[in-house]
Amino acid sequence: MPTKYKSKLKKEVALKKLEALMERLEFWNKNYSRYYRVEEAALVGSMARNETSFGDIDLCVKVNRTQEFKVHDHRDEYIEWRKEVLGYAPPRDFSAEIGMYELDVSRFIKSRDGRIEILRWVQFPVICLTMNPFVKLVENGNCLINSVTEVMSKSTVITDEQAIDIVNNGVPENPSDKKGVFWQSYCNTLAKFPVHIRNMILERDSNIKHYECFANA
Repeated sequence: MPTKYKSKLKKEVALKKLEALMERLEFWNKNYSRYYRVEEAALVGSMARNETSFGDIDLCVKVNRTQEFKVHDHRDEYIEWRKEVLGYAPPRDFSAEIGMYELDVSRFIKSRDGRIEILRWVQFPVICLTMNPFVKLVENGNCLINSVTEVMSKSTVITDEQAIDIVNNGVPENPSDKKGVFWQSYCNTLAKFPVHIRNMILERDSNIKHYECFANA
């Protein structure tokens, strides 16, 4: 569920936060990307729609390894580096140790800012199907935009042809049961799409009647 904020960010405040965020994206890829880098990043939500006030700044991020290595190959060296450079405490257990490389990138980008929401890249195709604009900030590890003043001029939406490709690739996933939390999430997601996109998905999944029952309940 989206976070509900008691107050909205004014545009000038949001733009300053976005500018600092973009600087951190570029800084990480230039200076800290020995193990992982930001491969793709896209601004979505209210800022990409160029609204006048904002609850938060939504950023879809894809983080990839920059070299092949096993989890323990650089463990001690990396833990010491992240402590000295990033100020992060050692991982508390094996699970945290495995995920620290990738998670540290998102933590650095977010920089403890409660108004920045880091979304997984796997969510990006679903967000694109709303046909709302997005702004690509990073592509193939390269920052595309040098100044926050350029952001709105770079907003775009996917074409119907691209939407068809996304749907044909199984996005969103068709739940096996027509009840329960996964079915409800599927239907709630479809409700955010334009009618022609929603109908395309329902026809693909043979769920037209099931969805109508859900919508009319």
